Amino acid sequence: MPTDADRTSGVLRVLRAPFFLASMVFSMAGAFGFFAVVQVGAWAEDGLRLLGLRQMPEWLPAGLGILGYLGLGVIIPALAAYRWIGWPGAILLPLLVLGIIAKLGNW
Repeated sequence: MPTDADRTSGVLRVLRAPFFLASMVFSMAGAFGFFAVVQVGAWAEDGLRLLGLRQMPEWLPAGLGILGYLGLGVIIPALAAYRWIGWPGAILLPLLVLGIIAKLGNW
């Protein structure tokens, strides 16, 4: 004869799964955002070296990576897509930009 714990375990599994998946998505979003900032910062550092700036402050590529990714990778695409197709675009276009950065950066 099954106990109460056996009967509720299926219900608890069904209720726990979405919370687990949501926590995985949020943690992955943070990690992917970090990698994107580092990648854009590396591109900025390469660009500054190409322009002839060899002695730069250590914070400059990191700052340019943060500003570049947040501005060109999140805010501008989200606002443009929101005006174009609404809230789905505001979510999907920054994800597409993140995918493009990942592909170009060979993650």
